[in-house]
Amino acid sequence: MNSAEIQRFLESKGSYLKDFSEGGRSAAQIIWDASHGYGDASGSINGISITSSTGTVSPKVLLVTLQKEQSLISKTTRDDTALNKAMGYGCPDSGSYSSAYAGFTKQVEWSAWQFRYNYERAEGAGFSDYQVSGSATFSDWNGIHNVTFSNRATSALYRYTPHVYNGNYNFWNLFYNTYDFELSLYSFQIISQGPYSGPGSAQDPMTPGQSVQLFVILRNTGSQAWHNSESNPTHLGMSSPRDGGSRFTGGRNERMVMDETTVASGSNGTFRLNVTAPDQPGVYIEHFDMVVEGIKWIGSDTSWRITVGNPLSARYVVGGQEPYTADAKVHLYPGQSATLTARFVNTSGANWYNSSANPINLGSSGPHDRVNPFTHNVNVRGSMREWGVANGQTGTFDMVITAPNQTGTYNERYDLVVDKVGWIDTGLYWVVVVE
Repeated sequence: MNSAEIQRFLESKGSYLKDFSEGGRSAAQIIWDASHGYGDASGSINGISITSSTGTVSPKVLLVTLQKEQSLISKTTRDDTALNKAMGYGCPDSGSYSSAYAGFTKQVEWSAWQFRYNYERAEGAGFSDYQVSGSATFSDWNGIHNVTFSNRATSALYRYTPHVYNGNYNFWNLFYNTYDFELSLYSFQIISQGPYSGPGSAQDPMTPGQSVQLFVILRNTGSQAWHNSESNPTHLGMSSPRDGGSRFTGGRNERMVMDETTVASGSNGTFRLNVTAPDQPGVYIEHFDMVVEGIKWIGSDTSWRITVGNPLSARYVVGGQEPYTADAKVHLYPGQSATLTARFVNTSGANWYNSSANPINLGSSGPHDRVNPFTHNVNVRGSMREWGVANGQTGTFDMVITAPNQTGTYNERYDLVVDKVGWIDTGLYWVVVVE
């Protein structure tokens, strides 16, 4: 990460540090400089020299430690105590801290040096503790844990924070899961998708019991190849919730499997899954995330919007339109308000709801979402009185209008609209006379 990337990271998290500066340098620059061995991040001891030529550790390590120690990535307001103990350097478990290392810059620079020193001493430097392949026992709030240091990085982290939980587990969880710093290893771009794809899909609805094959072509934008077998195959897994099953697979948790044996970085892979529409009509959104089995989930959502049955069908109820006068016109004076009411029978294959991901409303039409003077030139939709209306039941829709100052005769047309699904052309209109 360069300093600009560090700054973008701080901004993306809404961190107070995005606007913090000390000694004429931004927090991002201080972190970058420390990772490259500048200032107090350099020095020699016990035959180990750390300089701007060797550098210290990745800025990602410093960012995660800022959050692990004092939550400075998620804090949105200044906290001087947290800044003084930013990296937990020289801060014993008692909660105190050494004034010699207090302050954001000193904390970041000294800790960067310490991490690299720990790393260098972990193997071949003549030390006996915190060595690669060595082990140690740590006592935490939830018991005693025996840890074997499988590499120098692990040794360095445990020497810095000699705790499993509330320490190195938190570091691991932040690095891999919260901030997903390894996303560059496994990432993708959607190339094409079918037969149902994303919000606003115009694909014809499925009928209950109908089977189709969902597919998606993904480009491997990470550095690691994908495999469809071996010990860690790459699949797309059901993700709402993860491994939660789907109505389109009879409740079973199934994976989308890749056609290709191996997909290298920069190449495309095709994933497929056969699904069957459930008996219950409705609008469904099926979510999938990439999963490298046994390693991690990649949280870039791939979704299919599937309609079972036809939600875009209604029948006008004769005599259910109000207000209506003897001359079939609505008479208003300028500034007068009225409630227009219409009733429709749900003849679709899906329930109607007045509040959901896809509510049904009464929208101005001719053209759709026409801005008109009866709603102060703002696009306003009328709501359904009922919470839900099943097939064969009647829904009542109300639209409040206010007559404009301009007198005259207006032909106000309205249609039903299922949000994010489509319009139901009803031919509904009122002739409104402003006089």
